[in-house]
Amino acid sequence: MSIINDRDFPIVFVNIAHDTQEEHNHAEDLKEFEKLVSRHEKFVLINEGGSPDREYKHNREETKMVNNFMRRNRAKLKEFAVAMIHIEPSSLKRLAFKPFHHIFEKFWGMKLAFVSDRAEAVHLANSLLRLEKE
Repeated sequence: MSIINDRDFPIVFVNIAHDTQEEHNHAEDLKEFEKLVSRHEKFVLINEGGSPDREYKHNREETKMVNNFMRRNRAKLKEFAVAMIHIEPSSLKRLAFKPFHHIFEKFWGMKLAFVSDRAEAVHLANSLLRLEKE
């Protein structure tokens, strides 16, 4: 099952929550993500998957795949991926993730924002995309 839904491009819905109970193909996810940046158009990601499991840790092979993906696509990500908007209903969790912004932005090259619901996420995504066009 794909974690990327680009039906409403340039707003792209994703589910990045790592369910440790479910088998997942990270290579396919990265291929789909590579297709997004290869469009050469600005886009915003909205994560509807809830907070990633803090206990989840990528294995060595997954980490290597992500690092290789970043090596190939860092410039495209910086140019075309405007932001990742994470939907998190809990105000405490949103606050807890605040210090993570700088690490995320430095690694992925895009802004990170936390909102409480889908409507707020879509509104923010549209605002960010409008600003990019100006």
